Amino acid sequence: MSYVRSVLQPGEKVIMIGRLSWIVYHRAIFLLVVGIILIVLARIFWGETVVILITAALFGALTIVSAFQGWFVRWTTEIAVTDRRVDLQAGIHQPAHDRDEHG
Repeated sequence: MSYVRSVLQPGEKVIMIGRLSWIVYHRAIFLLVVGIILIVLARIFWGETVVILITAALFGALTIVSAFQGWFVRWTTEIAVTDRRVDLQAGIHQPAHDRDEHG
């Protein structure tokens, strides 16, 4: 069961459930492009050296970590529009069923 469905008020209906755009991967894409550019420049100016291996390893690792972070944020974020409200749930949360959210 999704978070939004678990916190619906009596009689409330979900109109649309959305998720974050692929743009959450912008940092990973940027690191990948910069890494490729640096590898090409290192190859042009230094030839076959350890600099290329270090650059590839460093930017490869940073890209993977950043892509995982973007995936996790996208996976744990739920946006919903109901007939009464807009609900955004970001991160891993357990719904508090026993509290009154309206005061």
